[in-house]
Amino acid sequence: DCPYQLAEDSPDRPVDSTLLKTRVYPGDVIIAGSDGVFDNLADDEIIRIVYSCPEKSNAMARKIIEQSRIVSLDKEAPTP
Repeated sequence: DCPYQLAEDSPDRPVDSTLLKTRVYPGDVIIAGSDGVFDNLADDEIIRIVYSCPEKSNAMARKIIEQSRIVSLDKEAPTP
């Protein structure tokens, strides 16, 4: 996995990115995060956290961050 890297010394530019479009409906939850989240938590783990905090976005974000950190520090943890 070698994602695009945007930095002053990188040849990658925003125009090189992939554009995706999807419909969003009332009640949908959008999770935005960095590789610190998505390299450490599988989709099903993130979904479990989301369902455990209905309508509480701050609690949801906090739990996702905390679990990502726990997994990142565990050298034996299986990661995506």
